[in-house]
Amino acid sequence: QKRVYDMVEAKILPYIDFQRMTSLAAGKNWRDATPEQQKQLSNEFRTLLVYTYSGAISQIRDQRVEFKPMRAAPEDTEVEVRSQVIQSRGEPI
Repeated sequence: QKRVYDMVEAKILPYIDFQRMTSLAAGKNWRDATPEQQKQLSNEFRTLLVYTYSGAISQIRDQRVEFKPMRAAPEDTEVEVRSQVIQSRGEPI
């Protein structure tokens, strides 16, 4: 679990804008929060996602991740990366 957590910290988190992601998740309530509340909520949301991703990744056995083709301009600052988990049994996720 620690190894997976470290991998998520190093390979995934540096590329996530947690403040933007949290503001989108909070919706209109984000604007009503104080800067300190926004910071605290972003930190808690980050913790939740780290544990969620780490837990999900640690469950992977005999699976591989396939990244789908991506269309983005070089100047794009936000992109969506489509991926699929290929399993030995069952449908792809």
